[in-house]
This record gives sequence, C-alpha cells and structure tokens, in this order.
Amino acid sequence: MLLEKIAHLVSDKIGLIMCRVESAYSYDLVTEDNVFDYERLLHSDVITFSYKKTIVKGLLKFYFDNDYYAELEDILNNVKPEIFEGDEKGTFLQILIARGMYDTAFSVLDTFGPEHVEIKSVLRLVSRLLERTDFEENDQLISYAQYVYREGKYDGNILAYLEQHFRGSVKELKSLYRDCESFGLDTYILIENIIIQLLFTNAFCADKIKYLDAFVEMQGTLGLEKAFLAQCAYDYFVKDTITDDYIFDRIGRLLRDDEPVNRVTKLAMLKYYSFASKDKWNIDIIEKLVNEELERRVCFPFFMAFLPIVNKLQSYSDYSFVEYKGNPKGHVVIHYCIEHDDGVATEYRKEEMTHLYSGIFVKSFILFCGETVQYYITEENQNMEQLTQSSVLTRSESETEGKPWRFSALNDCVIAKHLDDYATVEEDLISYMEKDFLTKKLFKMM
Repeated sequence: MLLEKIAHLVSDKIGLIMCRVESAYSYDLVTEDNVFDYERLLHSDVITFSYKKTIVKGLLKFYFDNDYYAELEDILNNVKPEIFEGDEKGTFLQILIARGMYDTAFSVLDTFGPEHVEIKSVLRLVSRLLERTDFEENDQLISYAQYVYREGKYDGNILAYLEQHFRGSVKELKSLYRDCESFGLDTYILIENIIIQLLFTNAFCADKIKYLDAFVEMQGTLGLEKAFLAQCAYDYFVKDTITDDYIFDRIGRLLRDDEPVNRVTKLAMLKYYSFASKDKWNIDIIEKLVNEELERRVCFPFFMAFLPIVNKLQSYSDYSFVEYKGNPKGHVVIHYCIEHDDGVATEYRKEEMTHLYSGIFVKSFILFCGETVQYYITEENQNMEQLTQSSVLTRSESETEGKPWRFSALNDCVIAKHLDDYATVEEDLISYMEKDFLTKKLFKMM
C-alpha cells in the first residue's frame, strides 16, 4: 500500500519500480497496471540482459493481446530473435506473421527452423510470400512449401507452386496430383514429372497408364512419350511384364504415322501381335517389322505366328526353337541329344546359343514327326557355370500343317511310311526334291 502512495514521488527509482512489479505478481507478467513500469525497466541501463529478455517477451504478449499496434511494431523492429527459445520462438513468429512482417518472419524461420511453430502459421507465411514473389522459383520457399504439404496443410497457392517445383517420390507426386486436380489447377508439369520419374526410376506404379493417358491428352512432348513407351516395351519384351493394351495402342499409332521408334518398341509390338487375335493385326506393320529383323538374320520363335502373311518366314518354317532368357553378357550353352521315334538317341552335343537381343538366346532344330530333343542349358557368368534350365522339345504332326516348305515334305514322307502309304511317300519325295532344287538355285548364301 505504501509503494502505491509514493509511486508518483519515486517514478525514476528503478529499484523501487522493480520492487513494485515483483510484489504485484500475476499469471501474466505484464498487465494494464504495470505495463508502464516494465517499459521503464526495459530502457534502464542497470537492468541485466537476462531480465530484459523476460520483459521483452512479456511486453510482446501484452501488446499483441491488447492491440497496442504502435508499441508492438516498435518492439518487433528492435528485438533480436535469439532471445526466444522453444515455444517462445513459435509465439514470436506467429506475432510477426499476424502483423504482416513476412520478410522478417521468414528470415527468423529460415534461421531457426519450423520447430515449435504452428503449421498453419508456416502455411500462411509461405502462401503470402509466394504471392509477393509472383511464384518465382526459390529453393527456400520450395523447401517450406513441401514441409507444410507433407504435414497435410496446403492452400491453392501452395499447390500451384508445388505443381511446378515439387521434389519428391512418385507416391508423393501422385498424391499432389490428386490434390491439384481437386483444386482445379493445371497439372501438366506435375504429370510430366511423374512420367519422367517413372521412366528413370522404373518404380512400380499400378496406375501408370492413367498418367500416360493424361499426358497424351495434354499433348505432351512426343519424345518423352516415346521414351516411356520404349521402357514399357522393354519390360514387356525382355522381362515378360504384364502390359496394358493401351501401350500397344499408342505404339501402333506411332507406327501407322511412320514415327521413328527404337528396336525394342518394334519387337514388343510384334510379340503383342503374335498373341493377339488376327482381327487386331496390322499386316503392313507386321510385314515391315518382321522383314527388318530377317534382314538382320534374326528370327524370334514367335515370328512363326506370322507365317501366313510374311513370305520370307517360309525359309524358317521347318525349324523348332528353344528360347532362353539370361544374362546378356553370359555365355549360354545348350547340351542336347535327339531321340528318334524308334527309341534310338544321339550322343549329347553342346552348342553355344545365339544371342538375339538383351539376354534372349535361341537355338533352332529341324525335327521330324516323332523326334524329341532332350536338353539342358548352362550359363557361365564370371567363370562360374550353372545349370539353369532343362526340358524336352518335340515336333508333332499338327505343327507341320500349313507350312509347305521342303522339310515338311520329308516329314510327310515319314508319316506316310509309318502308314505304309508308299504312293504318298513317292509324291512327297518328288515334292521335296523340287523344292530343294529351287531353293539352291534361287537363294544364295550371304
């Protein structure tokens, strides 16, 4: 009571002022009753720095809570952020943001990080700065925009900025794509980034066709589409990955438009056709692509599906094939014996299999009806030989039907002989000799 009565007489006595404010303790350090005293203490030279920090924090809270805007601006412009710790730093940042001091707030945020700061405050700060900088690329803004988004907070500004500059995994890109769509934002750059990341990481993405289709609908760059299709084609052709028909619809469109595509894309298209119904075939494309491979002296076993439409395949119609997939740099050897229909078998032989493309090896045999090839395959990698596959290859009577080439005539002879049909045997022998003569005269070794 005495201090209150003599307060006007000792207003310049710092010790008495401290005694007065300390004696009137309340939950809030600064109140309407003592704000003037604390202001006096703050500007006193005899008050310790540690105590001044406590006063500044109290004054900031009081000014902010009671709308003392002029006093608040003054203290905000002069206070050093280093005095705040833990949750106090978050409170200080929130006051800066609320007062629109975005540059100062961002400087503090970038110096001390977003810990102890409410995520909605960081969101508001970043969103306002994006507007002020006209969404220019900035590594710090990108980092904090990604931070708030990963914390599950965003607005239209954050999404629009991240659509162009987001750096993250395919999973995160897909989530961002959904959110941008829900805001009705343009997603071309985001879709392009998803396609590029899928292309270079080859990460599994169950709905990648959706993103490719969106990319095509947005008239994305043809070169990137070709690269993506080539990757899908490689996975299908070499790795036997199950591939959506949409991929082959796009490849077929490119081929019909005479767009240049790489070899594996063409091979994948041929393999797809070989398993498709004939009403889906594009005969012109099939003939062109198969003939390109035959000119390389390459014939994949599935080419036999195109015998009815590709004349040059007739010279391969007598062959049965063993196909093996392994290390492209490996040394692949097939060990085999041929067992005839009378039970007599040859001795085991071994031959290096022909490498056709990216780990696909082939060995061809000419077999007659009833003959069987027993074989096993070894693969040598880094001076280590390993047995990798064994099986049996046969040629049935039905396989020779519709393949009118010279060895099919000999095969018919074998069948006719077993049936004691010697008239047919004589006709087939004559047919074989005619075809053999024509082959030797018309076709020369290259």
